[in-house]
Amino acid sequence: MPTIAEISSEILALPAKSRAILADMLLDSLNDIEINNYDKIWLDEAKRRNKEIVDGKVSCKTHSEVLCNVKAAIR
Repeated sequence: MPTIAEISSEILALPAKSRAILADMLLDSLNDIEINNYDKIWLDEAKRRNKEIVDGKVSCKTHSEVLCNVKAAIR
């Protein structure tokens, strides 16, 4: 039986459209409990991040600030 690394290597060599179809098939293969748990994890993360912003623990940057920082880092 091939390893996950071997399968991943073959999958990543596929064209983008084929990878997208495969990704959709894999997501469809998950049962509702796994999907609901995944959604809950992301919802909890979003709530945690929002609380950090509201509490002033982190500061936010605008889209243009982020882009400027990325461009500067690339140079």
